[in-house]
Amino acid sequence: MLIAAADSGVALLDEEYAPLRIVASAAVVVDSESRRVVWRTGKEVFSDPRGRSCILEELKLLLRAAELFEVKEVHVDITLGGEELTTITLNGAWRKKVSKEGLKYLEEILPEVSRIAREIRKLCGARVLAIGKESWAIRLAEISACIYGLKHLLRRAYNGEKLRVGLPRKCLVEDRGECILLRAETPFGEYREEIPKLETLEIRVYENPLVEEFYVVEILPGSS
Repeated sequence: MLIAAADSGVALLDEEYAPLRIVASAAVVVDSESRRVVWRTGKEVFSDPRGRSCILEELKLLLRAAELFEVKEVHVDITLGGEELTTITLNGAWRKKVSKEGLKYLEEILPEVSRIAREIRKLCGARVLAIGKESWAIRLAEISACIYGLKHLLRRAYNGEKLRVGLPRKCLVEDRGECILLRAETPFGEYREEIPKLETLEIRVYENPLVEEFYVVEILPGSS
């Protein structure tokens, strides 16, 4: 069975380690038996971490996946215990599952989320589920967003920018000279991928001093 999932990841941080912008969103199509990514796409979004634009960008990427593949389920990074987003209503029982702040956020985005979910259902017949981080497929999408985000930020560093970056939970990078190695925990083992870079870039990695299980990467232009 094919599953499509989307998430966003990698944040630009300020001097106090607060997130300024979410860098990238990504969608994946995965095989549920092999748990292998068969397709992925991503884009730079630079969205406000407090805003609603990330989830809408993720849904647009999922719409593209539905156009290309006969997926059976679509996993959306909204944590509502697997509520079906094609039929969800503003007055549903899901309201009891979220905080007052979360309720306000969802009331703003649900009409558009539900509209795109119905488009996806029309294209491929998939169930569109608000399952959040419980989904291992969303974890693979989060890792993919991390990869797209890091590639973009490395290009920015080539032009002389100094960047402080927050990685997703349980993701770590190692400087290997001509590449950085991304290592990320998944429910079924460690995922690894090499991301090319110029050797002149300096990479510093350390634990986020404010949040456990999160790492910070400083990307410095270095000298040629």
